Amino acid sequence: MTITNGVKTAIALLFTNGRKAFRWPYLAVAAAAIVVFVAAAEAQDRWILQPQSQKIQRIEEKLKEKNPNFGDKFKKHNDWVKRQNGEALTHDVPLLKWSDMTTPRLRSVTDNLFGEGFQLHRDHLLEDVQQTRPVFVAYRWIANYVVEALLVAIFVIGIWYGRRSRLLWMLLLWAAFDMVMHLGFGFGLNEVYIMTAHWAFVIPVAVGYALANAPRRMAIAVRTTAVALTLWMWIYNGWIIADYLL
Repeated sequence: MTITNGVKTAIALLFTNGRKAFRWPYLAVAAAAIVVFVAAAEAQDRWILQPQSQKIQRIEEKLKEKNPNFGDKFKKHNDWVKRQNGEALTHDVPLLKWSDMTTPRLRSVTDNLFGEGFQLHRDHLLEDVQQTRPVFVAYRWIANYVVEALLVAIFVIGIWYGRRSRLLWMLLLWAAFDMVMHLGFGFGLNEVYIMTAHWAFVIPVAVGYALANAPRRMAIAVRTTAVALTLWMWIYNGWIIADYLL
């Protein structure tokens, strides 16, 4: 469970219940949920994470007594991971230590947010950014960037033709909160593509409104583009994954 889940639930509650969402039963349930989750997090940290960390530290100290060079390669890797994660706003506040103020936002959007989330990179395929994958991997083909631009284009067109839909506005607010967390706060920005499923479903919904509400010529253009993009992603990603597995 994450903060984003709670915020999206609250947004859905506002859209479905309006002012009734501020009645005391809803507020009481929300307050109780917050207390339970905070207590669970504190209990997990105190009774599981801290003892585990202390046990690992004791093991490392014993191994260093036998081999003074033990841990050198781990330190080198930890320094690399620290650079991968970007610079936090502060490490003194529990939540703010997960922020990332230095990872470039524009390239994150191009290569990772609307990139790796929809089209796999052939280089460093399925590698972990905390292990061997660089934060940014460029595509080999210009076609991948064209596909990305077309995806964004039909998404924007869908938003325009669905602008009177309360459902679409609710989903857009969900996605907007994710963007604030990732692009603003920097949470998980260096591997934002693994969170694609949290927000990307708003794209086909928006495209659906374009198909339903746009003039005939525009609807045909959107449908043709959507079918072409779907076929491309199935073939391109499927081929890369099959090659990786085989």
